[in-house]
Amino acid sequence: MTTLSKNKPTRASTRPVPLRRAGRALRNVFRLATGTVSGRFGVAAMAVILTVVILGPFLAPHGITDVAGVPFGPPDSTHLLGTDYLGRDVLSRFLHGGATLIMLSLLAPLISLVIGGLVGTLAGSIGGRVDLVITWIVDVVLSLPSLILALLVLASLGTGPGPSLVALTVVLVPGAIRVARAATLDAASADYVEAALARGENRLAVAVREILPNTRSVLAADFGARVGYAALIYAGLSFLGVGQSPPAADWGLMINENRIGLLIQPIAVVVPAIAIALFTVSVTTVSDSIARSVGGRTR
Repeated sequence: MTTLSKNKPTRASTRPVPLRRAGRALRNVFRLATGTVSGRFGVAAMAVILTVVILGPFLAPHGITDVAGVPFGPPDSTHLLGTDYLGRDVLSRFLHGGATLIMLSLLAPLISLVIGGLVGTLAGSIGGRVDLVITWIVDVVLSLPSLILALLVLASLGTGPGPSLVALTVVLVPGAIRVARAATLDAASADYVEAALARGENRLAVAVREILPNTRSVLAADFGARVGYAALIYAGLSFLGVGQSPPAADWGLMINENRIGLLIQPIAVVVPAIAIALFTVSVTTVSDSIARSVGGRTR
């Protein structure tokens, strides 16, 4: 009579460990995000925006450059949101227009989080002249208005999604450095840091191994706030005509193109403006809900 092996893997244990950890992390983030009423509203609003961005291009009834009617035509059965200043279908351009804004609003804060987290952690850990120089540079850059700084970057690089990503990153990195440095200085007095230094470990190693992992919650909360900030800056750049160039479909560009007919066909301006505001508010409320839930657990 044979017996079953005690080491026979179960269905749960056959899953790769990184996948299980990623799934557990996503469930924890979702639980924290929906921990408040405003957080649940933010998650629902974000789900609507992402659904429009992902499925919109497949549902658009017309191409983004197709002239389908008279300029500033009112909504009807053929054009549910009317037409824009050239007679193009507003609904089709709206369904195509959110991808770049959402992508850049997520990528730029993520890049700034990595760069700012590393630089700010090193500045707060090493101290001395290194910290002084980095702090001085950050203060100088932060003294410039964000939109002006972004316009200066775009003036040297040109327009388009790539230069816009660089401009947004340049705008967001100094603030991320300041937040990471403040969190590092707060964590530097912890017992585990002093114990690591007492063992004779290098300050750089202590910063990477001990301090940086324990400032993740602060940096994550800052990331959520900067996503909405990046969306507003990019929308402003598109409104000024330096984010995306016509005839590209972009929510900020749609507002700029159709503002001359605001009294004739307001839907062409109001709909993309509401979408930008809804995305910004949803990201802000979700990040705030996560921060409150983490703070409540800490208390």
